[in-house]
Amino acid sequence: MHIYIMRHGQSVANAEHIIAGQHESPLSEEGIIEATAAGRHAKDLNIQRIFSSPMGRAYQTAQIVADAIEYPHERIELVEELRERFLGDIETKHYDETPYGNGNTELAEDVPNIEQLDHFAERVHVAIEKIQAAAGDETTLIVCHNGTGRMIRNLLAGGEPYDFYQQARMDNAAISELPVS
Repeated sequence: MHIYIMRHGQSVANAEHIIAGQHESPLSEEGIIEATAAGRHAKDLNIQRIFSSPMGRAYQTAQIVADAIEYPHERIELVEELRERFLGDIETKHYDETPYGNGNTELAEDVPNIEQLDHFAERVHVAIEKIQAAAGDETTLIVCHNGTGRMIRNLLAGGEPYDFYQQARMDNAAISELPVS
C-alpha cells in the first residue's frame, strides 16, 4: 500500500499573503498551473483512490489531478476531517497584520478562537483512520492543506499534537509519499 499526500495548489489567499485557514479561497492561476503539473507527475504513481478535503481549493486541486490520471470526479471521496485548521481571529488577515505571520507558528496557539491543537489532532486522526479503512491496500492520494498535511505526517510518525510544528511546511501542489506501516 502506498499513500501519497499533497497540498492544494496556490490559492488566491496564498498569493495575496492572506491567512486562509477554513476561509474559502479558490486556486489562483498559478495554483491551477501547479495542480496541472502535479497531475502529470501523478500519472506515474498508479493512484487508485483519491481523498480530498471538502474545501474548494483542495477539491479543485483533486479534480485537476483526477483529470490528468483519468480518474472520475464522482469517485473523489471528500473527508470532512481533512479541512484546514480553523485559525480563529486571524483568518482573512494579511500576514503583516498579525504577529503570527502566516499563522503556522507555535505563537498562533494564543490566537483567540483558534481550533485547539488537541482537537485538531483528534480530527485529523479520525481522517487517517477513515482513509486507511476505506483504501485498504489501494494506492491512495490525499489532497489537503499545509496544517492538515503536517499533522497527518506528525501523527503517522508517532508524534504528539504539539510536535506538528516540527514538521516541514508543505509546498503548494507537491506530492510526497507517506510512511505507512
